[in-house]
Amino acid sequence: MEIHSELTTFNQFDELLINNHPPEASLNQEISGDGQTITINGLTLNAGDTIAVIQPGRTLPSAGQYTVWAQSDADGEGQKWAASPGTGEEQKTVFLTDPIVTPTTPGTLAIYPDPPTAGQSDQDVVYTYTCGQNLSNGTFTITSEFTSFSVYNAVKLGESNWRDLTADEISDDGDRVTIKDIYLSAGEAIQIGQAAQTMPAAGNYSITVSVDADGDALAYLPSSESFSLQVMEGGSFINGKVNYIDEPVANIQVVVQDFETTDFVSQTFTDSDGEFRLEVSPGTYQVVVEPGTDFPYARSWYDGQGGTFVRQELIPVTLSEGQSVTLEPFFLEPGACISGLVTDAAGNGLAGIGVVGEWLQQNGGVGTGAETGPDGSYILTGLRYGQYKVWAPGRWMPNDNYWAQTFYDGKSSWDEADIITVNGASINGIDLVLSPAGVISGYVMTADGDNPIASLHVFAVDYETGYWIAGTDTDDNGLYRLILPVGKYRVRAQSSQNHQPFIDAWYNAAGGTTDYELAEPVTVNTGAGTENINFRLQGGFFISGQVTDQQGKGIENLHVYTENELTDQWTSGTETDDEGYYSLVVPAGEYRIHALPFAGQPYAAVWYNHAGGSIFDNAMEIVDVSANVSGIDFILPPGGWISGRVVDMNGNGLADISLDACLDEWCNGSRSELDGSYTISGLPYGYYLVMCPSGGRWSPADSFWLRSYYDGHSAREDADIIELGPAVYSYDNIDFTLQSGGGISGQVLLGDGETPMAGVHVYAQDYSTGIWGDGTETDENGFFSLIVPAGSYRVKAVPSANGWPYMDEWYNSAGGSGIPEQAQPVEVSLNTVTDDIDFTLEPMNTPVVKVSSANGAVGSIVEISIGSDYVAGAKGAQFKLHYNPAVVEIVQQTGATGSPLFDNEGNPLWEITSGGGQLNLETNVIRDVTQAQTGFAYIAIASQDQLSSTFCTIKFRLIGAYGDFSHIWITPTEDSNGIVLSDGSPEGIPCLTEEGVITIGVLHGDINNNGVVDVGDAILALRYDAGLIELAPSQELAANVNGDLTPEGEQIVNYQDAILILRKVVHLIDFFPITPLPGGGGGTPMIPEN
Repeated sequence: MEIHSELTTFNQFDELLINNHPPEASLNQEISGDGQTITINGLTLNAGDTIAVIQPGRTLPSAGQYTVWAQSDADGEGQKWAASPGTGEEQKTVFLTDPIVTPTTPGTLAIYPDPPTAGQSDQDVVYTYTCGQNLSNGTFTITSEFTSFSVYNAVKLGESNWRDLTADEISDDGDRVTIKDIYLSAGEAIQIGQAAQTMPAAGNYSITVSVDADGDALAYLPSSESFSLQVMEGGSFINGKVNYIDEPVANIQVVVQDFETTDFVSQTFTDSDGEFRLEVSPGTYQVVVEPGTDFPYARSWYDGQGGTFVRQELIPVTLSEGQSVTLEPFFLEPGACISGLVTDAAGNGLAGIGVVGEWLQQNGGVGTGAETGPDGSYILTGLRYGQYKVWAPGRWMPNDNYWAQTFYDGKSSWDEADIITVNGASINGIDLVLSPAGVISGYVMTADGDNPIASLHVFAVDYETGYWIAGTDTDDNGLYRLILPVGKYRVRAQSSQNHQPFIDAWYNAAGGTTDYELAEPVTVNTGAGTENINFRLQGGFFISGQVTDQQGKGIENLHVYTENELTDQWTSGTETDDEGYYSLVVPAGEYRIHALPFAGQPYAAVWYNHAGGSIFDNAMEIVDVSANVSGIDFILPPGGWISGRVVDMNGNGLADISLDACLDEWCNGSRSELDGSYTISGLPYGYYLVMCPSGGRWSPADSFWLRSYYDGHSAREDADIIELGPAVYSYDNIDFTLQSGGGISGQVLLGDGETPMAGVHVYAQDYSTGIWGDGTETDENGFFSLIVPAGSYRVKAVPSANGWPYMDEWYNSAGGSGIPEQAQPVEVSLNTVTDDIDFTLEPMNTPVVKVSSANGAVGSIVEISIGSDYVAGAKGAQFKLHYNPAVVEIVQQTGATGSPLFDNEGNPLWEITSGGGQLNLETNVIRDVTQAQTGFAYIAIASQDQLSSTFCTIKFRLIGAYGDFSHIWITPTEDSNGIVLSDGSPEGIPCLTEEGVITIGVLHGDINNNGVVDVGDAILALRYDAGLIELAPSQELAANVNGDLTPEGEQIVNYQDAILILRKVVHLIDFFPITPLPGGGGGTPMIPEN
């Protein structure tokens, strides 16, 4: 007999049945070359017998029409053939439709619980199929190797009720169920249910389904009619799925490690649906998806939230005996690889070297490791997009100890390492050339030298740059070994890193010092160990506490450090634990303690005080340590950070450039990294002005770079302001592009030529245009440094800005002048310093004004005395007296004290003129009505070169209403060309003390009595709060803008008043402008134009 099929092909695994049984004798079967025809020889059959060829596990072709036919030679002689093919019942046309029934998600087989393991009992099994088209008189057949069917099982067709299977529907062996006469619509389901089953032994089991849609055996289920179910050995299993966005990731590696030791436990690869299953013993584990080199994804540790690249954020997976856990799905992030070669100086590849790539976007870094192959090649896989530093050796491979650590590209320290940006394709050619290592070794002992200190951290920094080079911990004998390149180092024993009760120390021959500057250099040579770098550490006292947010939740991994109150030295630092607790060890002494968030932590930095801390250092409390101190707690307000990059005009990153972010007058600073990136963290909410370099130019690298205010402005008043708040608490692209300039430096001394003057304001302005260039204040030794564009400048020292009684001076080589036209040009070239621009300041030549009383009732008389307690000026000096004629008027003299005074020859020492004529003191009122609200009179030194302790007295009557006030001040006069009329006169500054203002009321915030509230008033309030100056009672009243008083009723003036004044200046607030003086009356407050 020949059987031909277009539906499938035949092979040697097909099974021949005669009358549903294998033939008693083997028959000769021949298969054609195309597999579509099988010839069976040697058959002995009777009429009515059946011949069947069974083809197990076939996948049917796509929907369509397929022909199957058979023909036979009854006696084998080729003479008694049946009718020709295609002419009789021997031919059938098989119609394959689209799927008639399909497995219902999540699978054809539902097992409770899922998945099955060998020996599980009392498990419910439900087979579910959904109709893909209508069934009319259809037949459904299911054959299962997994379980046996019985009349205790049930069937449910569509919306009908469950019913028991009948014996006629179940095959004799129980492996098959056939249900006939089915009428269902497309979308309805066929379900077979088996309750309380016992799972078979572990293995793979086949389940086959066929459907005849109309009962004529011509329509069948195509390609998805069978599947295989795997039963696992009984045990504990971790199940999960790996996705990228919404698509499953197949064939990617999943690894299980011991949670405590990180030792390898098991691994597998995901299936085509991205799913995985791992059998493990009961225990606690880490689970990680390892992309390797075949997938463009980042390594992902299980964290219950889609996975994390940061190993510290993983969560443990715990299983008990016989338990199965299904993890939340992984959702991978894009990633790439970094690869290269590790060689010696001769180019020979170095095998077995550990290589590290550290992701910089996380506090403390996230390291990825690899080992070099025989040729020195390595590849770091599964790297999340971001910035990395790469170095070798990593110090975990045996060969690592022979080589000094090198950072890409050819750098010896972490700080100098080049940054590699991963943001797409993998990066090749990141090669490292290693040099032979040197060794520093020694012992760390207690102060008496008797007891070794184990597990104590020791590290070395470059002696010149301070960059970290290498670190390690002591062994049980207190011995440490540092492996590093040839060079000169400072070595530090740092007990605070591991919270041990000893004081951190830098190495010196005496056993250690806390002073960085006193650390002795330790020299390392190749091949020779530097031994006996020993420490004897003193015991110290613990400072401990907790850092929380305003809701009381502990803040993890936040930096806390101490500064010695007497020396200003950093003493000790640490990070908080996962509940916000910290401890530090310090010697006995007095300390400032600071809680400083890292970038990425949304809190403000604060100094310790008993109320939980203050962002202002003048509100901090000093902690006196003579025993262990606990309860040094911080409550951090919300805050944020500002970050960006500092580059030159060509876009090259600038390292170690200082920056300031200023909230009003409070500033917090930072400096740029090697690539120019920077972060200023710990900033409270508010409005910030950001400048680079900082106002104090405290970094040596600031040198010749011109200051820039964000965004690209050269003047402070033009700066763009950045707002930090709950909506936006971080800015990541606050960048600066700096231009190079030149320097002006010098020193400011008193008139004796020896005494330096600290804190004197010095500035430079363009010689031709007068445009401001740069300003600063002198240091404690009187030195100053200005950075300006190349050009010609006038330079001025301005002690009057601090209220000091010395003449402001423009620089010239003759000793300075108060006249700008006499300023000597200071020439500045790029990247050079014009030095020795020195000043010797003389006492102020400005007349002192004294007032008989600072305030009075309307109609009362006030005397103004103008003169000098020391030197008033030179002969011919002439000044202009200003006042408000609507408030005060000059009245008749009474001849008191013989003013104006005359010399021995009867010549007047003082002359007072108005409008260029002689002032007649008998005249009742002098005012220049043409000057709108401004009255004035001229005062001149008539006949002597110098006057000492002489005064000219003028009387004023108070004629304004209550609340009015008048400023009385003096300026030098100028001719029509703007030149001061007489030598020796001061130039353009108010010269009065606080007693030089007649007040009938006080303008809140106007401490300097110039008629307006400005930044100068805030500075005076801060200087008063710091104890640097005193204020008169009327000034205290003006300064106390928030109105707080002591229990005794005295005015309180502090930094809070200064902040309110600054907020008034920038129009953020408004407050009642006039506070009546005691004993005053009514009236309308008036703020004069001046």
